Amino acid sequence: MRSFPLSEIVDAYEMRALAEGLAARLSAERGLSDIDRTRVIHILAQGDQILESSSKLQQKRAAYAEINDIFHAIIRSSAGSRIVSDVISLCQRIPQTAARNVMAFELEDVRRRHQDHHLIYEAIICREPKAAESLMRAHVSRVKTSMIATRHQPPPRHGPARRSR
Repeated sequence: MRSFPLSEIVDAYEMRALAEGLAARLSAERGLSDIDRTRVIHILAQGDQILESSSKLQQKRAAYAEINDIFHAIIRSSAGSRIVSDVISLCQRIPQTAARNVMAFELEDVRRRHQDHHLIYEAIICREPKAAESLMRAHVSRVKTSMIATRHQPPPRHGPARRSR
């Protein structure tokens, strides 16, 4: 897999935040179909169950990554804009920006972002386009911040720390 400089990853997140925010706004303006509404309710409930389960962390992350990807795909699809979908697809060519890559972050970060999904959904259902857009932009920006923090964490030490002389 090709390595991307941090500046490109950040740019992709910035563009993704704009495009996904627009997708959420358009979804709120145009409304979700009954099928999409049912799917999102089901996805949110599944996410709640996954994150509160006693499964191993790796299993939770893998299961939640799929749920996360579906949530974002429904919002993109319901926006009804090929251009928005194309921009998001372009951003996701950088693997660190893909919605399915939430696995790399701490579980508490994932729980917080799942709460974001609930709030974004509520704004869309209540037909509050500005709120939906703002919440989605903030949501993607938080993912960017977590990704940057994760990239800059020193590797864990093994064994006792050595003193320099």
